[in-house]
Amino acid sequence: MTSVRIQALSVRYGKSTVLDRVDLEVADGEFFFLLGPSGCGKTTLLRTIAGFVEPAGGDVLFAGRSVAGVPPERRDCGMVFQNYALWPHLSVAENVAFGLDVRRIARDEKARRVAMALRLVRMEDFAARAPASLSGGQQQRVALARALAVEPAVLLLDEPLSNLDAALRVELRGEIREIQSRTGRTALYVTHDRAEALALADRVAVLRDGRVEQMGAPEELYDRPATPFVAGFVGDANCVAGEAEAAPCGGFLVRGAFGAVAARATGLAPAAGGRVLLVMRPERLRLAPGSGGAGGDGKLAGEVARRTFLGEVVQHDVLLQGGATLRVLSLGGAPAFPEGAAVTVEVEDALVFPA
Repeated sequence: MTSVRIQALSVRYGKSTVLDRVDLEVADGEFFFLLGPSGCGKTTLLRTIAGFVEPAGGDVLFAGRSVAGVPPERRDCGMVFQNYALWPHLSVAENVAFGLDVRRIARDEKARRVAMALRLVRMEDFAARAPASLSGGQQQRVALARALAVEPAVLLLDEPLSNLDAALRVELRGEIREIQSRTGRTALYVTHDRAEALALADRVAVLRDGRVEQMGAPEELYDRPATPFVAGFVGDANCVAGEAEAAPCGGFLVRGAFGAVAARATGLAPAAGGRVLLVMRPERLRLAPGSGGAGGDGKLAGEVARRTFLGEVVQHDVLLQGGATLRVLSLGGAPAFPEGAAVTVEVEDALVFPA
């Protein structure tokens, strides 16, 4: 195992800055996620760690030692690519052994490692098969086995599940977490899928425009986001503009045409009397029949504009006084309200940020 430290790392393509002085540290054996939208720099960061991209500035350190100038094949990394990258003319076992052949590992040791890696991903019965005869999930398992066979100090995964269907993604992400835990490898995993990050990660760095917006445990990012961007990227969020005033018992009271809601600041605290952004998660809102008041009790009057059945949950889009619309998610067993019904939205939790 080894730690990975990124120090003031910058990458530029021509005049475009893709990574802008990124700093982060991944501990020994940690399962660390790089989360962000397309174009935020997360894959470029992973490829720079692997040695495929030359940085314009900064450094990458493994176990406290700089790997600047060290070629990819000597960085002791195992890489799992988004598109599997299997050799079609080689068998499953030969694909898994490819990195070992490059490293000139002895035959007996190579056989041991290939067998071990295939066992880890439950593909030992497919060793003689060609990649073309495998399903997408099986091919991804082979790609993971190939990375594990070289027994890397650092395992790098670049959106490895993005080409799979939803049910298979859920199945394989649990297996990847179990394998990482059993092997104890330091792992960095790139994804734009917040469900993967929240379900699997020890810690997550949320990237935006080449910079780290916030870093922390999944629960911390979800419950205490530092910015509205993080709040909206790691979970669903209703955002409504208002004006804040200090509440007597701490926190803030946010007022607007919709009414008034008590809210807590988890990032930069707004100035009393200033314009703010009120953020409310759909699952932390409750619906009750009838029109609520517009006082400071967190009960907002509205009308159901749309009802959408989503299986385990039901989404109600509620039009509030003043024109704002809130998405409210309720478990399937909760009361459902028809479109046009007058309702009260009870706010259980809300966040406030400077506008």
